[in-house]
Amino acid sequence: MINFIKKEVRENKSIYIVAFFSFLILAYTHFNTFVANDDLPYSFFYRGSDRITSLGQVLANQLADYKNLNARFFVHCILQSVLIFGKSLWSILNPLMIVISIVMLLKIIKLKTKNFNNFLSVIIFISCFLLMINYKWVIYWVAGSINYVWVFTFLSIILYLFYKYGFCKYKVVNTIIIAILCAICECTMVFTICFVICNFVLSIIKNKKIDYSYFIYFLGFLGSLVLLLSPSTALRMGSDEVWSSLSLIQKLLTSIPVVSKNLFNLTNIYNILPYIFIFSVIANLRKLNTKYSNISILIIIINIVLIYFVNNNWLYFTLTLLLVNGEFYCHIKNNKTEFLNLSLAMYAVIFFNILIPLYYAARPNYYFYLYMIFYFVYTLNYLDILNEFKENRIFIIIVLLPFLTLFGNEIYVYTKIGNYYSERLKEIEEYKNTRNGDLILTKIPEKYCNYHIDINEPTKDWFTYKYFLDYYDLDENTNIIFK
Repeated sequence: MINFIKKEVRENKSIYIVAFFSFLILAYTHFNTFVANDDLPYSFFYRGSDRITSLGQVLANQLADYKNLNARFFVHCILQSVLIFGKSLWSILNPLMIVISIVMLLKIIKLKTKNFNNFLSVIIFISCFLLMINYKWVIYWVAGSINYVWVFTFLSIILYLFYKYGFCKYKVVNTIIIAILCAICECTMVFTICFVICNFVLSIIKNKKIDYSYFIYFLGFLGSLVLLLSPSTALRMGSDEVWSSLSLIQKLLTSIPVVSKNLFNLTNIYNILPYIFIFSVIANLRKLNTKYSNISILIIIINIVLIYFVNNNWLYFTLTLLLVNGEFYCHIKNNKTEFLNLSLAMYAVIFFNILIPLYYAARPNYYFYLYMIFYFVYTLNYLDILNEFKENRIFIIIVLLPFLTLFGNEIYVYTKIGNYYSERLKEIEEYKNTRNGDLILTKIPEKYCNYHIDINEPTKDWFTYKYFLDYYDLDENTNIIFK
């Protein structure tokens, strides 16, 4: 094990150095956030007035929630266990999960490209991750991060093992892993089912025969019954009466353009990653330089121009189809069919939402945005762009400047948020000493709303108001005003 670790660190030294540096900064920024409204109910036993203090309470609580509230039993057991320690444990573990997922994705790229540039790749990947401004509220939200960031980290580890060892060995172990992925979360359930089926089809095409031993993996799909047969799933699906009253066609006509725009919103100034992803697809198509690839590029550009001049969200869906076509064409032409299942599964995670009432929530976009970064860094290495400039000091400076600037912005923003939160804690303590009038809490400027969920909540009519009072040991008749 020691020799393995030494070899791993020696071969990927620059990746681990940058990753450790990033972990330290992210840990600092995480400690400057506060427990969000939606985290508060999970902090209490049976959503009562007593804080959860033991794993036994967590299990009992989640058995009740599984029946009445949410089917993510395993993930929410982790969530409530972490919240026993407030935000301290999460502030260390969440940065670690982020760094692990980035390292795993980089190692997949390294497996599948020649002359992989460790240093520039990790710098660019982390810079792009810091550009996910629209999803900082998920990343820095305890419940949101455990449901999406942590689960994706587990998935990224499994993906790395798949791309390194394949599905050929340890079939029983792999089947158990598939079952776990199908059982823990809707995103991994959809991803895994699509990924495994696509891999099966590709193996038939490649080998021109059916490997019947592969069918054992389909047994792993039974893990999805944990989510699908939960009583809480039926309750959540029927919670929106208007949505439930629509026919399937009406639902699709309503949700598809919204989901597509949420994924590739080109008019949002904070949404840089779709442009990076589109550039990657176009760069790969241009490298092929065939008649079909050049026509595909032209149509993609025309579609983008129309988005700016025509207010129709269906143009985002046509853009999605064009990008899928471009990706698949390049992978097939470049004999990189092993990425077809990854791409298709990522799109499946996003467009599975067109069938549910919360189709507009866009939280699963976290998966696809990391895939966008993955595809961008893969493209830079596959087309050997990074190695062409690795000795160019100006290019290295150009790469390092956004990295340092974005981390500087991260430190600045979360230091400000941390200062506001410290001020609020002082205001709460002062109020508890006097108990006079309303509790006046300092309002955080709205410009920070992308960086933290519900920065100026809860309001009195919101269901988490009671838990806010209990969490900070305030009287039930306390009136809170953000000012």
